[in-house]
Amino acid sequence: MAPRKKRAASDDFDSVSDFEPEASPDVSEAGSDPGSSDYDEAPKRGAPKRKAPAKKANAANASDGAAGGSGKKKPAAQKPVKITAVTTLPDGWTLHPPSLLYKLDEAAQGGTKIACFDLDGTLIAVRSGSQFPRDADDWKFFNKEVPTKLRQLAAEGYQIWVCSNQNGVKGALAGKMSEKVRRRFDNMMAALNSGDQHAPVHIQPIMATQQDVYRKPERNMWDFLVEHANKGVQPDLSQCFYCGDMAGREADHSQSKSDLQFAQAVGIDFFTPEDKFGEADLTAGADPSVLSTGPNAGMAQAFRQLAALNEGFKRNAFNNVATVIDAFEDKIKSAKDLQAIKGVGKSSLAKITEFLETGTLAALTEAGVTGGDGGGGAPVDKAGELPTQSPQPQLPSQSPSMSYVLAAAGFVGLAEVLHKAATQSQARKA
Repeated sequence: MAPRKKRAASDDFDSVSDFEPEASPDVSEAGSDPGSSDYDEAPKRGAPKRKAPAKKANAANASDGAAGGSGKKKPAAQKPVKITAVTTLPDGWTLHPPSLLYKLDEAAQGGTKIACFDLDGTLIAVRSGSQFPRDADDWKFFNKEVPTKLRQLAAEGYQIWVCSNQNGVKGALAGKMSEKVRRRFDNMMAALNSGDQHAPVHIQPIMATQQDVYRKPERNMWDFLVEHANKGVQPDLSQCFYCGDMAGREADHSQSKSDLQFAQAVGIDFFTPEDKFGEADLTAGADPSVLSTGPNAGMAQAFRQLAALNEGFKRNAFNNVATVIDAFEDKIKSAKDLQAIKGVGKSSLAKITEFLETGTLAALTEAGVTGGDGGGGAPVDKAGELPTQSPQPQLPSQSPSMSYVLAAAGFVGLAEVLHKAATQSQARKA
């Protein structure tokens, strides 16, 4: 059976204002249509013909019904609404097909001084320590200096923009991932402007959701905001800068230079988040909503901090161990207490032993992170790898030769005292 032809992409965008990108291809919100991408392979000679997947499903449903089963088909997953025209939502965000999300703010427009930032890894980080955010609430500021610095920049007359790659959204501008990304930004803004002790800070974000001309390191997100969202004012590039975490450093994801190259393409100064805000707050890497106040809180926190220093499988594994430790009702006295629990492997058991003996983890110390509560166990004698007792008063040196010298000096002193006492006694008798 010949493969069914895939449905060709169409150019059915409405022509709406000068926001419409030139020569924009139509991109399906949910990816390719499953009905148009599946196909039946031609059967091998001598083998019975295979039925099409849809027919097999129907046959299975029919047999279920005949055998007394429910015979009901599972409801098909609902596709996100396909956005074919520039659409502004009630929350102020604009979905601009094929690949832009932005939230225009007139209070962040019309200036010649632009302070532009990346979002993830620069202004905010993942609060839970997971590789990717769990939900719209899974965020934290990069460190406690971020709100103060943003308010300072606003007071100095900077317009603040965010230009961020959000490839996880892809073409589903109205999909769940898009909603999560938008809400995370809105939650950050709500926290930044909470309370009435500060003047509100206005930030104008734009996000590129696909690998196209808008994605950094291309400069087109910047050009879009300058052309359509700065009240016709041309920025003074000598007074603008971009701050992002992808600078080609060894610790950067795939050693990407996308943020550095974006700034270079625009022609403005570049800074890393450490340059602007200081070091990332790794100690706040754990999700406060799941921190334990139980008997093993320090150990659980140390494992969350360790997770924040790792990526991928290791990060998830250490976070899982932290959850197990949180759930343990009694004070953990030995790694053996957890060795039968699923998800706690040999490596984690070794680290639990290390924490019980030292009160921290060597990996945290090497990274300059204060781990746990600092009181998880007795100090360790590295020579014997055994917990030491409280130090006892000792002589200045433990070398044998010095001990002999000190002992001899003691006998000499004692002899002098006895001799003096005997002399005084004889004088009194006389």
